Amino acid sequence: MATDSSNLNMGSATDVASIIQAHHAWKMRIQSVINGTSDEVFDIEMIAKDNVCVVGRWLYGAGTETMSDSQEFQDLLSKHKDVHTCAAHCLQLAYNGKKEEANKDLLQGNYSVALSEVMKALVALYRVNK
Repeated sequence: MATDSSNLNMGSATDVASIIQAHHAWKMRIQSVINGTSDEVFDIEMIAKDNVCVVGRWLYGAGTETMSDSQEFQDLLSKHKDVHTCAAHCLQLAYNGKKEEANKDLLQGNYSVALSEVMKALVALYRVNK
């Protein structure tokens, strides 16, 4: 995946697949923190921001400039925000010692649903842009 948000192409199967893979990698990183197999410490306020990651910078930059009228784009924008909110919540639970609750949310709860919805929205946006 491009690390520069201006290089993302939502009509490229390669870019969309890379974005999906990157979001799944984030899930694994969060799970490692919850399970105590990682010493990584996340800034929860930064994780909650949906405009800081590569996809978020694209959504609020080039994506908005070129696709803001698209319902598929608006769906992705909303669902991407949700996944960041849910990720921050999972991490907050873990940092507060509620690891079982965090793990359940990550794997079966709000985060899991939000991530699935982001994947669907990415595919929908890809289909209208390929």
